[in-house]
Amino acid sequence: MAEIMNGAEGVALLEAFGFAEIEEGACLSMSFSHPLGTEGVPETVEVRISDAEGGAPDMDTEAFHAVAESSHAHIKAVVFSSKDARDLMALAIAVRNEQLVGAGDHGALPLEDTFAAAGIDGTSIHNAFGDEQYGDWAVSEPPGPTSIVLRDPVETYGAAYTAWRDARAEAVLAAAPAPRGPGR
Repeated sequence: MAEIMNGAEGVALLEAFGFAEIEEGACLSMSFSHPLGTEGVPETVEVRISDAEGGAPDMDTEAFHAVAESSHAHIKAVVFSSKDARDLMALAIAVRNEQLVGAGDHGALPLEDTFAAAGIDGTSIHNAFGDEQYGDWAVSEPPGPTSIVLRDPVETYGAAYTAWRDARAEAVLAAAPAPRGPGR
């Protein structure tokens, strides 16, 4: 697998995972809904991914920018940027998992969307973007009025995160239908 997955390869991963372009030239988007949400009322969280210039990622994309926003207006958006699409797939998994855990739906966490890390015994990590102590979103700078910028999961979980992320991306790509070529 590539050292950094961006450009066409990165877009292929994000699309195989379930992201879709919401309109020509706009960002890629994916939403997660839960009838109980994180506060016992229905909630939808949308994750939008753009390239560094704010458009839809494409074969020339070298860096991605993601924003995840809740339908609950008082919940701050989470923001993360990376040169590797695998990190954005991991963010979408973390957002969905946080929604499930917040709703008390721990049994719905897919095992393949969690991982183990050294020094954390008996607990599967369901949010790679959480801190190692409390599982809250790990921030890289003080939160703003409407959003928080997330810390790179490698800083928190190191090789355990990278190994899980890479294996999860391989599984997503392996399960994706073959691309349609000319004449197919």
